[in-house]
Amino acid sequence: MPYKIRITVRALADISDAADWYDEQLDGLGARYKIAVKNPINDLRNDALLYPLKYDDVHYRKIKSFPYLIHYRIKSNVVHVIAVIHTSRNPDIWPGGDM
Repeated sequence: MPYKIRITVRALADISDAADWYDEQLDGLGARYKIAVKNPINDLRNDALLYPLKYDDVHYRKIKSFPYLIHYRIKSNVVHVIAVIHTSRNPDIWPGGDM
């Protein structure tokens, strides 16, 4: 049975902030970034368990073409996307993605 997907307000803000930054660099790049994030998040419905654990119960998945990681937890039959963070960012800035 496929997982349901829930995206936290924090993760939505991460995506929006990065898309805005990319659009400032090159018109339309923010839209490409959003697609590059949306597709692997949707794919987590069927393959969430394929990706490694980074912290206690938090999995991560790379985004193709952009240096970001999708961080998520699996609770019952729901994948909770809790953050989308640039790979160069200090992980200490991330408080663990409260749900």
